[in-house]
Amino acid sequence: MIDLNGISIFVSVVEAGSFTGGARALQIPKGSISRKVSRLEEELGVRLLNRTTRSVSLTDVGQIFYEQCRKGMAEFEYAGQLLDQVKSEPSGTLRISAALDFGSGRFGEIVDTFLKRYEKANVELVLTDHFLDLVEHRIDLAIRIGNMEDSSLVARKLGAGRAKLCASPAYLSKFGAPNALQDLRFHNCIVHGRSAENAVWQLHGPDGLESVRMKCRVSGCNMSHALELVLNGHGIGLLPEVVFREEANTGNLVHILDQYISPEYGFYAVFPSNRQVSPNVRAFLDLAVEMSVNFLR
Repeated sequence: MIDLNGISIFVSVVEAGSFTGGARALQIPKGSISRKVSRLEEELGVRLLNRTTRSVSLTDVGQIFYEQCRKGMAEFEYAGQLLDQVKSEPSGTLRISAALDFGSGRFGEIVDTFLKRYEKANVELVLTDHFLDLVEHRIDLAIRIGNMEDSSLVARKLGAGRAKLCASPAYLSKFGAPNALQDLRFHNCIVHGRSAENAVWQLHGPDGLESVRMKCRVSGCNMSHALELVLNGHGIGLLPEVVFREEANTGNLVHILDQYISPEYGFYAVFPSNRQVSPNVRAFLDLAVEMSVNFLR
């Protein structure tokens, strides 16, 4: 096999007009340059250069060989430029895993802006309330809530928020409002993301962090279903501030036990730590920060 490094040195010598010029251009000792070209000639079985003490000139066969090598090197240079472009410009498919509730709203705005800004990129959303193994399911980026415990993942915090207790006017008219946190044990509660067996709310109040086990009317639903059930008067919910604010402004929800609020929890973008960050992932993360993403506000 022909030494590609030898070909590169040969081209440099020809274009510099001498071994000295080629050595200067490549910052390689002149003796090494000469040996490389001689070895190339031996491998090819032809003389490529006519040598003098001050300069070199191409033989007829050397001229043919040089022209073809220069074309090939130009193609290599172009391939390298294309690779640099691919490495720096988002393109292809970005697979994002997120909870079902993230399919629209603020998260949807981020995806929309990403697609408009990077026309060569596509987004495949994997919407599920289950935490998927990112490597197994070929997920490039996941949006997750809560503490990050998987040390094999890199997590970047995008925002944080809290949740408030609320109910519909219809529910309060029928059942009344609780006067203390422990009164929730006697009210119908709508619990998202947990089973009835694990239906415990932890809230910060006047006496610090308190816990209460609720009487679940419905449990295990996602945020969208929980909101719908609370709005329809089926029980009390613990909903994100942004959800409560929007519905309270229209009179659909009422804040109850307003001295209590959930602990702060964060929203994170996570990706496998054993992968080099792709242009797609990097661009999406930068865009999220640029748009001041906070899925709770």
